[in-house]
Amino acid sequence: MATLNIGDRLKVTVVCSAGSQFSQNVLHYVILSSTGAGPRDDLIADPLSAAMADRYKPLLCAGARYEGLKLQRVDPTPTQPFVTTFEAGVGTVLGDLLPPQTCGLIKKKSSVAGPTGRGRIYIPFPGEASCTSAGFVHADYTIELEAFGTDLLVNNIVLTYTGGTATISCHLAKPPYDSPSVKDITAYVASARWATQRRRSFVNRGDTNPLS
Repeated sequence: MATLNIGDRLKVTVVCSAGSQFSQNVLHYVILSSTGAGPRDDLIADPLSAAMADRYKPLLCAGARYEGLKLQRVDPTPTQPFVTTFEAGVGTVLGDLLPPQTCGLIKKKSSVAGPTGRGRIYIPFPGEASCTSAGFVHADYTIELEAFGTDLLVNNIVLTYTGGTATISCHLAKPPYDSPSVKDITAYVASARWATQRRRSFVNRGDTNPLS
């Protein structure tokens, strides 16, 4: 357990699974403010995992799972990752799992022009009901992608725990995790087409759970 402070930069690795395959989405946050007792990584990990579960489960096939997350301070002083499986559970999208290399796509934007000011998130393991008969992203899936982008990328997240609260904001960040490499996310685009991650396939051998 590590005590956190305003201005600390956090690396959050969100893990989902389908069968023997595990996905990881890496997001970066900055602590903007806190109330009450100073936040610790173990105190804010559970409410953050609950917020992630609320947005991931409606995007996951019922044959897939939200597994939890790892939270680690990467700046100014790196800490050991803290793991939580709070609110882990199955997705809510009906039907069969789409080919596991199929992903939803959210494009992240900042005020900085060019590739360094942009990023992407590949949302794993969509279900059959999220795909139209023509093979495109269903409108209901797009609505959930937009809710993901609004709640987890653009809006500040207020995490409530015993003894206080912490407010965090999502950023684009690349090593080294110092100020010049951190950019506020100002907008996102929820793609209306499926993306692919070719390395994710049931033909490949299974993965090791990153939270183990």
